[in-house]
Amino acid sequence: MRSKQYDILVVDDDQEDRMIMGEAFSELSCHDRVTMYDSSSAFHRDMMELKILSPLPFLVVLDYNLPGSDGAVILSLLKNDPVLSTIQVVMYSTGMSNTQRQDCLLKGAVNCFEKGITYQDVLSFCKQVCNVAFGKSTPV
Repeated sequence: MRSKQYDILVVDDDQEDRMIMGEAFSELSCHDRVTMYDSSSAFHRDMMELKILSPLPFLVVLDYNLPGSDGAVILSLLKNDPVLSTIQVVMYSTGMSNTQRQDCLLKGAVNCFEKGITYQDVLSFCKQVCNVAFGKSTPV
């Protein structure tokens, strides 16, 4: 599947959001430890292969509003799999309702965030993600 281990997997269908997050992760010096998926179906195709990675990726960042299988469905698939259930999941989206947020937390998400509007918002979010993935002191 991959020649190197990635600690953070990002699933977001919006090309601009992936580009901005990629820039933020690069600025935070964790760009080479992140891989991005442009759809839930692309991520779903790799899910079975993730099981053979050692160690498993540490964190999945899921956009809630994905076409096809939304982020909540992917979250459920991850958390219901005996091997993949140990991977931490952070949900984020534009306009996530309190009901959706509570549902994701009940399904096992570590936290849920609103998508940032400015680059500084995205940088702050990515910093929190890197801190969780690489064991720094600031939790998500």
